Amino acid sequence: MSLTTASLLAATSGSEVLFAGYTMEDKARLPQLGRMLELAGEMVGINTGNASFRIEAPYLAMNKAEIIQKARSLQVPLDMTWSCSWSGELQCGECPKCQERRAAFAKSKVQDPTRYRKQ
Repeated sequence: MSLTTASLLAATSGSEVLFAGYTMEDKARLPQLGRMLELAGEMVGINTGNASFRIEAPYLAMNKAEIIQKARSLQVPLDMTWSCSWSGELQCGECPKCQERRAAFAKSKVQDPTRYRKQ
């Protein structure tokens, strides 16, 4: 789901905040990401009449490996998380997001529980 669609759904349902899972790697690619999210939240708030709506990205200061380690310490079922750019029963294992996921698990030294179409 796109950030715009998710934001509109959240704002029109009365939510005041949408949490987005952007990471340090995303911010490295888009240095103005924080500002972009601030402006996007403001735009959605104006367009929906939900003036208090905002978008927050609580993981911008963490890399994916750190997030995996944190999730593991919180007993998050990592096998139920999704990174793949494509939909389907299994994650593809080949797209850039799956490659990032594999690398982050390797770097975190946490076993990757993901079932990929292409191992």
